[in-house]
Amino acid sequence: MRRRSPIPTPREIRRACITLFENSEETHHLFLRRMNAAEIKAAYRKQALRHHPDRARIMGLPPGAMAERFMKIRAAYEVLSGYLENRYCQSSRPNRRSGSAGEGRNNRGAPHRRPRQPLGQLLLSKGVISFSTLVEAILWQRRSRPSYGEIAVSMGVITDAELARILSSRRYGEKTGECAVRLGLVNSFSDRMIMERQRSLQKPLGEFFVERGIICSEKLEELLVSPE
Repeated sequence: MRRRSPIPTPREIRRACITLFENSEETHHLFLRRMNAAEIKAAYRKQALRHHPDRARIMGLPPGAMAERFMKIRAAYEVLSGYLENRYCQSSRPNRRSGSAGEGRNNRGAPHRRPRQPLGQLLLSKGVISFSTLVEAILWQRRSRPSYGEIAVSMGVITDAELARILSSRRYGEKTGECAVRLGLVNSFSDRMIMERQRSLQKPLGEFFVERGIICSEKLEELLVSPE
């Protein structure tokens, strides 16, 4: 039988949110109510890649320099996971006043929640943009971010000479990162870290639609915060 996680205190929850999401404002009640396991895992993965002890070597830092921060990130993930588990157990208890489970609830009594759509798909489903506009926006977003090689050099993973070798050795249709890993100049961990950094530096997709007058910033914010 799986042992239930201890119920974290409000102070522990607040500290965990600040650690994983790096924003003290993320602890307001609306955020906590809508927070789900997928969001916690995504935030944990992002922070773990950024502060993994193996990255210390890449950055030229002493061994174990990031170990303490990594342990705090892991602890924050466990706190928030425990918070969600206990919240789910509470919501799964039978409601005597309501009798049987109503519409929109699954067979375990917990409210059924659809995963939130990515912004582009959300605007497409609501008829705000066309499919061709969505494709144009995605291409614009990809062009806005720094290249894989540029980030790898700036992080000290490879040198300028190694980047030149990678670019000259690329096979037809092969991406820069794929070639770097194939040549043994970048390991799998560094490859994921570079790609995570690349995604974090790209412009938000919503900026494309606002700049072109497709939707105003106020309406965009309203769509993002409104329930599905």
